[in-house]
Amino acid sequence: MKNLRVLLLPFFLTACSAVPPEKSDSFSLNVPTNGQTTASYTDRQESELKQIASTPPFKLTRQNNILTISLCGKKAFSPENDLYPSAKETLEKIADILGRYDKTHISITGYADEKSFGVRFSEQQANAVADVLKATRIANTRFWIEGRDTDGKNHTDIVLTPTFIK
Repeated sequence: MKNLRVLLLPFFLTACSAVPPEKSDSFSLNVPTNGQTTASYTDRQESELKQIASTPPFKLTRQNNILTISLCGKKAFSPENDLYPSAKETLEKIADILGRYDKTHISITGYADEKSFGVRFSEQQANAVADVLKATRIANTRFWIEGRDTDGKNHTDIVLTPTFIK
């Protein structure tokens, strides 16, 4: 019986370590197959977004390969916390771009100012932005939405992070 175990052990070890070809990339990090790097992916996305999100109430910034679109709360939202039509129209154009860049995680965070009503107020703004973006059929799994208390100014940030590393 000992001899049989010794003979079968290499077989089991080989079988456990082999990954079928159709499953070999099941643990990938969503790296595009065309050899695209994170920087080039973000460069193209940034270039398209600059054409739309570079005028108030929007501000586009980049740190490494992470893009942030900030919306000034007072210029983007009415006192009732509804998006102004011009801000909504711009968000729809942003959503169209984000729909084409499906390897991007979208984090939306609303921030209240000291005159606002705290977390609930900032959550409403973050959800209003998310609703516009989601209306273009961007997958819900790409979103993280939250409201935070004051950071000194009323604004909402859309943080775009590539979901792959190369």
